[in-house]
Amino acid sequence: MLSSGVLGGGLGERQWVVNAEVRAGYGRTDPDRHLAGLASAAGLSGPGVGLMTAAPVDEVTRAEDGGVTAVVTTGLGVPTWAAADEPPADGPRAGEPRAGERAADGPQTGQPPADGRAADGPRADERPVDGPPAGGPRGDQRAGGLRDGRRAATPPDTPPATPPDTPPGVRPASGRSSAAAAAHVPGTVNILVVVPAEVSDAGLVNLATTATEAKVQALLDTGHDCSGTASDAVCVAVRSPVPGRAPEPFGGPRSLWGSRLARAVYRAVREGAELDRARREHGPAAGHPAPVPGCRHPDVLAREGTVA
Repeated sequence: MLSSGVLGGGLGERQWVVNAEVRAGYGRTDPDRHLAGLASAAGLSGPGVGLMTAAPVDEVTRAEDGGVTAVVTTGLGVPTWAAADEPPADGPRAGEPRAGERAADGPQTGQPPADGRAADGPRADERPVDGPPAGGPRGDQRAGGLRDGRRAATPPDTPPATPPDTPPGVRPASGRSSAAAAAHVPGTVNILVVVPAEVSDAGLVNLATTATEAKVQALLDTGHDCSGTASDAVCVAVRSPVPGRAPEPFGGPRSLWGSRLARAVYRAVREGAELDRARREHGPAAGHPAPVPGCRHPDVLAREGTVA
């Protein structure tokens, strides 16, 4: 697995993934230890990956294409462009809160600790990630919004003018007040993709790049003026190499597995971005203090062969 997760990030064998929901303004400065504790409490052992988000993990979106499964949680409360102007010495960086605002996600020095809750609350024999739906799209089917591997020609609806106090990159829906936007700003786009193939290290890096490109494409196609948030994370899981069998060397968007990954990620992120916009129209939903049965999903990592 290749991951940018705060816990277990990097390249290597991983056995589980936890995506934990924390409240906006999360202030612990040891998120890796916090995630390790959540995983242990869920009965998980061995090396794994931990992610955090202030977006509702109950609204996870998933898509499959040709055996590739994408699992995404989407929050765009503090969007940003990756290449932004350098801020003034005494000002916030692009995508970070201004004075008096709380960050949507990520640790802040000097803030009080806040409790997080595991995304799926798995048992010892259950992973905290979801699985592919039965009868998912075949590899020759295109993700929603795509035609023959290209973006649909029809552009998204022109958004209304953005109020001056709206976070950068947000396009509020018609009739939504800026006060409502300010009151509900959880963020982060976390992506987990499972590819059922042996892939070289270089190809794995290429797959992660392709996933990020597909994410940005989906955000643009849903009318968002951003490339993501400052705390987005991506995990790409593949099968461990088999002695005597050459791994797939490529993971770009025109390669076999890269193209399938791109379509799955695009569709899952697009659905998540649309859900996020609808959620912000009505303000924050009431959360629940502990995992509930609906949080549990089948294990996408439990497939034939070891996941690397």
